[in-house]
Amino acid sequence: AAAVRQQPFYASAAAGELVVAGSRDKKVYGLDPKTGKKVWDVPTAGQVDASPVIVGGRVYVGCLSDGGEFYVLDLKTGNPVQKLELDSAVCGSAAVGPDCILVGTDKGAVYCLGKK
Repeated sequence: AAAVRQQPFYASAAAGELVVAGSRDKKVYGLDPKTGKKVWDVPTAGQVDASPVIVGGRVYVGCLSDGGEFYVLDLKTGNPVQKLELDSAVCGSAAVGPDCILVGTDKGAVYCLGKK
């Protein structure tokens, strides 16, 4: 059997009903805050160095992929609600505005995701 190489967590975790953390192993994890056990994990297109953000039962997180994938996940299940392709890798954490989520990319673009 091939050895599994463990990867570090560079970003801060987000805490809510679950603790959510992104890893350099190209996954986002939902953990039970009482037991520390994994509830779900979701593969991403790249390493996750940005901290996830939890708003209204959703997790928002980007990854270091050339395709600029940005994920919206259901907090309870980890199921993808939406996947956006931005102009390049998302290396920073999203910010929460009054009616939107702001996210920047490696190419210097800033996206405002929310109500029009």
